[in-house]
Amino acid sequence: MGELDVQNKIVELSDRNLLLPTDRDRTCFNLVLPPGTILKLDRSTSLRGLGGYHGSVNFFRNGQMRTLYYSANVYSEIRAGLRNGIPFFNQSWKNIVGTLYHELIEFQTDPDVSDAIRQRDRYKFQVTTAGKYSIETNGTTDTVISLFGPDSETILVAEDDDSGSGSLSLLVRDLTVGQYIVQVRHFNPARTGAYGISVRSGA
Repeated sequence: MGELDVQNKIVELSDRNLLLPTDRDRTCFNLVLPPGTILKLDRSTSLRGLGGYHGSVNFFRNGQMRTLYYSANVYSEIRAGLRNGIPFFNQSWKNIVGTLYHELIEFQTDPDVSDAIRQRDRYKFQVTTAGKYSIETNGTTDTVISLFGPDSETILVAEDDDSGSGSLSLLVRDLTVGQYIVQVRHFNPARTGAYGISVRSGA
């Protein structure tokens, strides 16, 4: 389960009115993943010591920008010899409590570390004829691109890191008619760099 899967889920819960009607811009909604679920964040996974993380998602509803804060927490355990998360205690509930406590303490000081350290550029393009499209970056910057749509800023279509030349990004997808949004960021959260981006129709 990747970061965008987590964000899509928290937005879905909000749209279905399954989140308590509290002060949402000051509340952290905690997701505890089912046992055996592998959590991913960039190139880190819960199979390699990732216990959880917190962040936020911004989205539009009724013409207004909304923000939800969340934490995603692994069901840390050792099952059939496979370690998932941070199974420090023999009892999984203790591991979950430890992860939740850690994320909530960090949330109090840094509600969204990703927003603070990552720069994401945002581009829109309109598809008027359904078909195959390629979105790619060029230059020397190590880019990661995320494609959202159609007509949605929260539904992830696809994401790519290094399918282009070198460390550049390339997505080739069949797209339906509608507006799409491309987010571009540097692979290294602490760095920036120049790049070009293009959208082309056809294979």
